[in-house]
Amino acid sequence: MSFFKYHRLTAYAMLTCGSLMLAVSSGVAASIIMLFLCGLIVAWWLEESRWQLSSRVSVGVTLLAMSLFYLEWKYQIGGGKENGAHDPIALALLLLSLTIVKLLQKKSDRDWLLLYLISFLQVLLAARSQLDASLAIFFVLYLFLAVSSLLTFEVKRAARRAPSLKNSNECVGANINGRSFAVTKRVPLLALCLLMLTLALALPLFYIAPRFNGNAFAQANRGRANIAGISDQIALGQTGRIQQSDEIVMRVQLGETNRLPNAKLRWRGVAFDEFNGHGWRRSSVEFEEAPTLGHGFYAFSTTRNLQGLMTQTFFLEPSDASMLFAAARPIALQGSLPYVLVDSEGAIETREHPSERVSYRIYSDVEQLSAERLRADNVNYTAEAVRYLQLPRALDPRIAALANETIKRSGAQNRYDAAQSIEHYLQTNYRYSLDMRAGGADPLADFLFNVREGHCEYYAAAMAAMLRTQGIAARVVNGFQAGDYNEVSDAYVVRQRNAHSWVEVLFPATNSWVTFDPTPFNESAGNSTNTAGLSNRLAKYMDAAELFWIQNVISYDRQAQRSLANKVRTKFEKYAQAFSVGAEQTRKALSDFWLRRSGSGAGDNHASLYLILTLVALCCISLLIFFALHARGIKLRHGVRLRKAVGANSSDVLFYQRMTEALERQGLRRHAHQTPLEFAESTRIDEVLSVTRFYHSVRFGARSLSAVEQAEIESCLQKLETI
Repeated sequence: MSFFKYHRLTAYAMLTCGSLMLAVSSGVAASIIMLFLCGLIVAWWLEESRWQLSSRVSVGVTLLAMSLFYLEWKYQIGGGKENGAHDPIALALLLLSLTIVKLLQKKSDRDWLLLYLISFLQVLLAARSQLDASLAIFFVLYLFLAVSSLLTFEVKRAARRAPSLKNSNECVGANINGRSFAVTKRVPLLALCLLMLTLALALPLFYIAPRFNGNAFAQANRGRANIAGISDQIALGQTGRIQQSDEIVMRVQLGETNRLPNAKLRWRGVAFDEFNGHGWRRSSVEFEEAPTLGHGFYAFSTTRNLQGLMTQTFFLEPSDASMLFAAARPIALQGSLPYVLVDSEGAIETREHPSERVSYRIYSDVEQLSAERLRADNVNYTAEAVRYLQLPRALDPRIAALANETIKRSGAQNRYDAAQSIEHYLQTNYRYSLDMRAGGADPLADFLFNVREGHCEYYAAAMAAMLRTQGIAARVVNGFQAGDYNEVSDAYVVRQRNAHSWVEVLFPATNSWVTFDPTPFNESAGNSTNTAGLSNRLAKYMDAAELFWIQNVISYDRQAQRSLANKVRTKFEKYAQAFSVGAEQTRKALSDFWLRRSGSGAGDNHASLYLILTLVALCCISLLIFFALHARGIKLRHGVRLRKAVGANSSDVLFYQRMTEALERQGLRRHAHQTPLEFAESTRIDEVLSVTRFYHSVRFGARSLSAVEQAEIESCLQKLETI
């Protein structure tokens, strides 16, 4: 492969990588991508041929493409105005079109620079649309190709700008082509080294650069709407089948200090306190702004049991919803959020994030109250808690009778046992199903007495309604189950299929809400088992890489900077303390050793210590002298190798100086702007031209002169010196 073909290959590969990143992230149709790839192939085969477009034709096509883009953007001809997806696609199509047009034309250095600029804009727009681990992999590949292409482009441009020589064997371009294989082998290695150096310099800057709230390159209106688990109400009576999705909603990492069993982990979203017979909703949607303590720290409540606090770090995927999640009874939240709102039922919300991921850390009090303490709670409800006993007037009376019968059959004498009895009854006498068959005027009664199967929302709605008929305050909660645990990343991966509903019962003596889940456990786990196999293992590693990218790149904000600074400071203090302790122990050990060795007094001890210090100093000086001589020896050996490499040629080049001195005596002086060959041609002397050619072969050709050639040079020099 020639040097110039290598440049063309890396340039085309770079443009292909950048264009594909933009096309995929912007949602360009697969047919357009295939058409673009075909255009790349055609441009490759037409390179350096007479079929390439002229500059004038290229300018005309470019202006036409930009005019079409303006009309498309102005009048939204292709649609997509409603969801805001039109503009990115139109801009991506414009850049792809410009890339193909520039590749099809005859290219000068300026055209290549314009292609590099277009490719950079493509990558920038791709990062605006999508920021995940797959983009990072392609971005690193793009950087390597870009560095390789720019290196070869600069060499090619320098070769073209070099002064042309009449002797073709001395042409720079010919030298490049003649030695293309040796040069090309070094370019990928050099590009890799430059890329590693760039990343080594850029990564520290990335982690110490100031952070600002929000994503400046975020693309609007590309989030996911209507995610299960965060709806504003529960609607009963709909028919059909629930379609489960494996789309990731969030990832959750827990602190190392305390963990709960997987079955008890639930990520609480929104709670509903009003039941109208056909569904559950919030009676009030008023929010209060959570008080902030500075540095992105928001307080919700207080607790005395610090041992019962569980730390959770959430990484939410882009969504049109504003809901934040947490384990039961959140105490405080920390994160780079513009604001945090809390409603009367404990739901937490912030700004919608349709185009960017949101990360935050939350602290929850997960202490489990003992069953004995809950059974002893017979305190009457306050006036504020009356709304948790509300029921529609038209509620089927059979629901209250069923609840009363279930509680009596179990022998429950308190709220806790009554809730457990209803929970157990629903778990054991009904079947879980994704088919929504219950309906009619009273879908809840149809579920309990006719269909007797349904999904989690029916179980939660039924239990809450049955408890309220018995004077027990309850509410329905929507959220997610724990999700699939990934031991590689030590995080729970929560998907849409993990959406769940459960019940919270109020115990007024401790003012606590206790969770009950009436959905059949063997059907509602919602968490895939950790099946063995290579594909499952690879999927976990890929998800762990995705989480690493999100945690250390996308969600790296000012809070993460403070955390990193604290970790570095703690590590430094730890090592400094360890070094100080080690030095003190060493000093004490040496002192004790010399005290035992001397035994005759402090004077002898001090004399021995001075002797040892003198020996140590002499050893250090000897080492310094050794290293200095060693370094000098390396330089001397390098000089010897250099002289050997030049060999006799270094002395042979002196004949050119002898010739110039002879010509200067005759008034022929070589000017600074003249090359040796230009100077020889200006003298119009055959002997000067002959000696100059020998000089080129020795000086730039790295060859030795034969005896015949040396005799010829000597003859020419003698003629010049006797003129």
